Amino acid sequence: MDGTGISVDFDGRLLVVQPTNATSKEELGTSRLSLSISDISRLSLKGAGMLRGGRLSLTMHDGSRYQLPFNREQQHTFAQLYKALRSAKSNI
Repeated sequence: MDGTGISVDFDGRLLVVQPTNATSKEELGTSRLSLSISDISRLSLKGAGMLRGGRLSLTMHDGSRYQLPFNREQQHTFAQLYKALRSAKSNI
């Protein structure tokens, strides 16, 4: 699935985020981010509005944080991803 400047894939255990432009690469800090569901301590979802984008925020057990941006058209897909991540976390 695509977010704003990112491509995201989740297979039920591993979340892979790849930036699709230079700005996103700089914000993410890498050209490919792979996160195990067991490494995620907190998740939150903030929906996109008329004038602002939404974001899926991830906090890791080591304290690092990542924000995955999306726009209004991508909001439904990211809401489904959020639910899938929460479900996977509850099963570990």
